Amino acid sequence: MRRSALFIVVLGVVAGIALLPRIINSWVVQSRSGPLHVYHIDDPPDFLTDDLAISTAQKAMEQDGFSGPLWSPIEDDRTASPNGSRDTYLVRNAINPNHGYILFWNEQEKRSRIVQIEFDDGRMTCQLWISK
Repeated sequence: MRRSALFIVVLGVVAGIALLPRIINSWVVQSRSGPLHVYHIDDPPDFLTDDLAISTAQKAMEQDGFSGPLWSPIEDDRTASPNGSRDTYLVRNAINPNHGYILFWNEQEKRSRIVQIEFDDGRMTCQLWISK
């Protein structure tokens, strides 16, 4: 009886130690991200366009209370759409060009927000992140 109680205690401590990093990571991620916004796009394009990404990202920013002239998207033309045209704001994922992010900057408050974007068959998801 005593051995099984000791075993259970030791097992509980080991499980707690093993789960602690995952719990801390989850807390850190949640503290730096906003709610997930899902939008359904009528007559969706074949791939995520820069225009669709910026308009949807601005909508997500507005829903999270970061709208208006203080928040400006930052131009970043290092990626291109699948048809070869250069993106103006969207930074595409190298593996999946329908995923990416747009950086917004508030000059007055000297802070930024990242809107992570995913597009899949007419379904857009956006989530704001506090940049480091």
